[in-house]
Amino acid sequence: MGLCIFTLFSLLTITSAQTLPTRVNQTELQTAMAEMRASSYYGFVILLDMLNETIRTATFNREITFLMPGDLELSQSPISQGSLRGFLLTHSIPEPLPFNEITHIPNGALIPSGITNRMIRVTTHGRQHIFLNNAQIISPNICSGPIIKCHGISAVLDNRRHPAIGSVATAPLPENSGEFGGQDSAVASSSALSPGV
Repeated sequence: MGLCIFTLFSLLTITSAQTLPTRVNQTELQTAMAEMRASSYYGFVILLDMLNETIRTATFNREITFLMPGDLELSQSPISQGSLRGFLLTHSIPEPLPFNEITHIPNGALIPSGITNRMIRVTTHGRQHIFLNNAQIISPNICSGPIIKCHGISAVLDNRRHPAIGSVATAPLPENSGEFGGQDSAVASSSALSPGV
């Protein structure tokens, strides 16, 4: 019961605070990419650069959190030009979440990724050991801008084990959906971040 009340309060706060998502301009994205480079996430920056500017602008045009595997992990993952956009979207959350906000998400909760049918399970082992699906956050808060956050993770996300958005109750996505989910906020319910789904 306490979790449901916490979840309902969180949903109401998120919904009221994000009636109009903030648009990301390319200068903000370039600043975030410079911060990624400064922390040696060169491979992730190269993947972002591989998208042409038109696609990059259309895809990453709102508040976002990037989840960045290291260069070694990226080099072991087969990413084709055709799957690049989807890969980057599954490694993003359509909301800017600093690490301390992620630590407050209930253990076992599902949160949306940048793709409609892909969810990310948050697992906590104490406040400093946060896992997103199979990957631990190992370098938190790399991007310092207000609308783009990014965290280094220990592995490429395994999204195969988590259900599509339509099969579980989820937190509401930003309005003007599109690439970031395409779900109406009516999908959300009071059990939105319920663990163990």
